[in-house]
Amino acid sequence: MELRSDLRIKAERGRVEELLSSPSRFAECLPGIQEYEVKGDEFRAVFKLDVSDLTPHISSLTVVANSRLTREGQRILVSGTGRSAGVNIKFAINVEIVDDREGTRIVWDANLNLGILERLLGSSVGRIAEVNVKKIVECISRKV
Repeated sequence: MELRSDLRIKAERGRVEELLSSPSRFAECLPGIQEYEVKGDEFRAVFKLDVSDLTPHISSLTVVANSRLTREGQRILVSGTGRSAGVNIKFAINVEIVDDREGTRIVWDANLNLGILERLLGSSVGRIAEVNVKKIVECISRKV
């Protein structure tokens, strides 16, 4: 599954780059963060994705993710593996940070392999992603 978007944040590029390239600062913006551990450019995070749109019986899915953050010029790549609902997942998120007239523009794309979880959730995956990405963006905007 591929997701992509861009957003504008009214903050200088350096502050946005600092937040997005710091695993500990970025981990704090994961939705429902429970815990995280940073070792160099690698980090492990346990967080809860909001899935309340799916059913009144389940409000969140716990994700345990192991990631590596690398920088290449204006790009930040976060890649890793994890588990949620007993299913292995893989992800790669590519973020480009560029100057904008009103602050900073973040252009990102994500390639997610959710395994059988994607088939189980079906078309709801897009809605779940949208809700959780919105929470991350709101957090980033507050922190810069």
